[in-house]
Amino acid sequence: MMKLTLTVLLLSMILGTSLAVKKVNVHLFYETICPGCQQEFQRSVVPAHKNIGQYLNFDLVPWGNARIFKNDYVFGIICQHGEQECWGNQFHACVINKLSYEEAFNFVDCFFRTHENLKDVKGKCQSCSKELNIDFDKMKQCAESDEGQNYVLGMNNRTIAIAKGKTGVPWTVIEGVATGDDITEYACKEFLKAQGVEYCQKY
Repeated sequence: MMKLTLTVLLLSMILGTSLAVKKVNVHLFYETICPGCQQEFQRSVVPAHKNIGQYLNFDLVPWGNARIFKNDYVFGIICQHGEQECWGNQFHACVINKLSYEEAFNFVDCFFRTHENLKDVKGKCQSCSKELNIDFDKMKQCAESDEGQNYVLGMNNRTIAIAKGKTGVPWTVIEGVATGDDITEYACKEFLKAQGVEYCQKY
């Protein structure tokens, strides 16, 4: 009985410590036909998600360097790498808004897994949807509708509100501070090491 009680207490302490850690907010601003964004995702974002993901809140924002064009007669979005990128940004925005956090993260991870065929946005979205059992047709319908446009305009609003001073993409903001540092190292040194996160003690 005493052994069982000690085990329960130990588990409670471990869970209590995990729950007590304040999560770190990480905002990643990107666009879909962007070699630098692909590299950053694999270099820094994916390792951070793997190693300390339980202590991070990733906010993926597919807008990048797009801009809004409007006058009395026309309203549109112009993307740095053309119409395919606008389509890709809207597809990503639909995935992020309609699916769970993990499903959306895994989709973007799949999309940026390699730099090959990065300009084949629809092909990559379709293959990743198939790999992850995501309804491609449903997301495509969203991306090509007013719903998708509204979602991506919401990404623009997030970019304006959070990525102040943005000069390009990828652009990472951690707890209000723009940084080009490795996400794991920065989050550990600035926030998580002092809270006792075991993985971060080496920093």
